[in-house]
Amino acid sequence: MRGEYYLMNENKSIEILEILSSINKKVRKTVKFAPPFKGKNPSAMKILFHVMNGPPSTLKEISSIVGLANSTVCGLIDNLEREGYVKRVQDDKDRRRVIIIPTEKAIEEKKSVEGKFKNYLDSILKNVTNEDFETIITGLKRLDEIIDRKQ
Repeated sequence: MRGEYYLMNENKSIEILEILSSINKKVRKTVKFAPPFKGKNPSAMKILFHVMNGPPSTLKEISSIVGLANSTVCGLIDNLEREGYVKRVQDDKDRRRVIIIPTEKAIEEKKSVEGKFKNYLDSILKNVTNEDFETIITGLKRLDEIIDRKQ
């Protein structure tokens, strides 16, 4: 009985993965705009993601969050700063603390991509009923909660 439960859950996990992969492929194929921060390596993207979406953080805090050495993060932040995506500023509460924050350029690029993606979603969801919206949103929120519990 226990083995049957495991196989059932494994099959459901694979089904969820296949659905998410299918959605991702369709969106990537259909949305005809450049990804944000085109040409950045995955490590730089991790840093940018945190800087754009997390609280203002120090280089050391970012290193810990993204799982990279301080020296690696320092070099990547130097590059991102030269390209105009982030800047180092003194913390207002503790002048000894230097935090990394996104620049207006980074914020505008993110807004542009989000706007294009929203327009794309609006176009494909324009005929969806309120009931279907609630079902989709409830399911996605539930999946997000389940993932949060495991982290």
